[in-house]
Amino acid sequence: MEPARAPKALTTQRALAFALALPITVSCATPPPATSGASVQVPNSIDAGPATRVRPYPFRSEASGVEAARVAKMLATNAPLKWNDVPPGRSARYGRAAIVIRASREEVLARVTDFGKYKAFAPNKFKASRVTDKSAEGTNVYLQLPIMNGVVTLWTEALFSPPTRVSDDEEFVEGTLIQGNMKDFHVVWTVRTVPDGASKVTELRCDLLVTPHVPAPEDKVDEELRDAAEQAIVAIRKSAEEGAVHTAGQAGRPSASLRLPQ
Repeated sequence: MEPARAPKALTTQRALAFALALPITVSCATPPPATSGASVQVPNSIDAGPATRVRPYPFRSEASGVEAARVAKMLATNAPLKWNDVPPGRSARYGRAAIVIRASREEVLARVTDFGKYKAFAPNKFKASRVTDKSAEGTNVYLQLPIMNGVVTLWTEALFSPPTRVSDDEEFVEGTLIQGNMKDFHVVWTVRTVPDGASKVTELRCDLLVTPHVPAPEDKVDEELRDAAEQAIVAIRKSAEEGAVHTAGQAGRPSASLRLPQ
């Protein structure tokens, strides 16, 4: 008879499923990162002006036709898409969401880089958001993310890159973990100009990875990540399209083509 084998170690995602089923109350310390002084005033957003290519795009290109099919579906339904998968060139599963926005790429980037308002964009997913530092490398942002129905609060200080140009029609902003009570944090905002008949609109995609130290089930983690990504992009669309209508009105141009969907 073969000797009994030791059970395999649970993956982080699967072990979280067990933790989520337990009737526990957990309080995770969420200390804010140190700052240089209370008198220092740091702006909540960075200048979303001309982007320069200072880093490679975090993911490999998708298969031919995938992006076009996704955009065509969103244009037809005027609804966001959300899903989970492993982005090309990565090994972890991300929560992913995309949406078409009837506003310029500049309007959308201005919201993506307004880091201090992330809590307002997705209040159910971000318990706190504030800028802690800013340098040539990017913007440090402190975030709190409640999970397990608010039983556990994860926190991170992340470095968000300036907008980086991929092509004449596409830019991205990447956030990476500096410190926090989680194993990994990674978010990539991709902002792309796409055709819509004779006019142009903006596709916004959010790819989000949060890996807690707490063991977790894959299905629960998947749900949290894709819902957080979707809630954020929907809020950004609302703000950007309202801003586009206001800008058109201020300029005295007809705004019918920018009318928000009911």
